[in-house]
Amino acid sequence: MRKSFRKIIIPAFVILCVLMLSFVPFGSRPFKKLFADDIVFAKVKLAPPDIVLEVKDTKYLTECLNNTIIYKKDNSWRDSSGQAVKFTLFLKDGKEISVMPFGDYLIIDGQGYRCKYSETAELADFANELLEKKQDIALLENPPDMDVISDNTCISTDLGRYKWQRRASYFEEGLAETNSSEFDLSEYLNNQGEIPMLDTASFTGELRFKIQPDRISSLTAYDLESKEMAGTVEMTGNFFNIKDGKYLYEVKASWGEKDSTCKDAVYYFAINKVP
Repeated sequence: MRKSFRKIIIPAFVILCVLMLSFVPFGSRPFKKLFADDIVFAKVKLAPPDIVLEVKDTKYLTECLNNTIIYKKDNSWRDSSGQAVKFTLFLKDGKEISVMPFGDYLIIDGQGYRCKYSETAELADFANELLEKKQDIALLENPPDMDVISDNTCISTDLGRYKWQRRASYFEEGLAETNSSEFDLSEYLNNQGEIPMLDTASFTGELRFKIQPDRISSLTAYDLESKEMAGTVEMTGNFFNIKDGKYLYEVKASWGEKDSTCKDAVYYFAINKVP
């Protein structure tokens, strides 16, 4: 009697275990064999604000990727909206891998997989921390855009002279340099219709850069009637005092440490302060 009871219980137990395991999602670690030394170069693009940054801390990036577990394929992430964070890894063996954490999905080379939100959030948070620290802007081909805001009105500015060094390629440490053509300030002063003009009654304005510079060297005003320099403008952070009348403003800004990689740019805009 006891033997026949065992014959019934043991198979039933085995079947129950199989059924329970069939409901447990089995995952895999696609990057468990990835090491920081395997990465020659890494970058990340964040959109918004549509900026590409170099990822220097490949050790931490690798640790995050090592911990990610993917489950079944699922491309329904395409129907969702939100910030896109896309890492691109260039490996020693010549391979290029793209990884995009997005909610509870991990997209590898365009293929979506289900993934724990806590793991994708760690990658996304890492990318946004790089953006907040403005750790590196070496991947920008040209200086970032700058807007000027006053009295709830925003206009784009014109980029003038600049000198911009950047990394030559993902596999080389050398620098490539971009220089603007010769720029003549008198062209702005003599062709006022082409100047970005903001009409405002406010006493203050704000400079808003796509990537905040390390230094705003100067803000100079030029009288559009006399076409003469009217002196430097007082600033507090990115805020400045607006002069009465029509003036052309020249902003000089720099990125990076002093006496290091050269990233300098000049911007122009005009303000008509109305009563």
